[in-house]
Amino acid sequence: DAKIFVEDQVIQDDIIAALKAIEDKEFNQKMAEALESEKKSDLVTAYRLYVEASKIKPSDKFVRDKIKELAADLKNLGNEAKNDAEFSRLLRLGDTSVGNAKFNEAIQYFKVALKIKPNDPTALSKLSDAEKQLALAGEKAKNDAEYTRLMAEGDASVKITKYAEGITSFKSALN
Repeated sequence: DAKIFVEDQVIQDDIIAALKAIEDKEFNQKMAEALESEKKSDLVTAYRLYVEASKIKPSDKFVRDKIKELAADLKNLGNEAKNDAEFSRLLRLGDTSVGNAKFNEAIQYFKVALKIKPNDPTALSKLSDAEKQLALAGEKAKNDAEYTRLMAEGDASVKITKYAEGITSFKSALN
């Protein structure tokens, strides 16, 4: 009985060693693939492979740390993608507003975009252009109002036969 028990124990030890070797080989393969994916910046695949490796060796500290690290990196990438999409959306809205001569609205869109990406050269340039166009539009509106006033003044002078004053008003309107 003792001899059978010893042989059973040896066989059991051999089986355990063989299973551990298989487990180590699978673990090492998953780790190698995960590291390679990480080198290629394929963080999603790396994360998946580290999770698979952790199922083989749940107590491995390196794997647990890598899973936490990649989870944070993936979350940051998600936030970056959302910010990039929002930034692009705001620039498009600003461009549309400029195209519709809604310069104040465009300026607000570009300013919000700059809160997402401060000092972005594209957003800064678009903001500057919209501000210039707003100033030009304000100047044009002022000139148009003055033109309209002078033309009305000239018309009123002509109606009451003050032709010289009417001509002066019309000439001023043309300048």
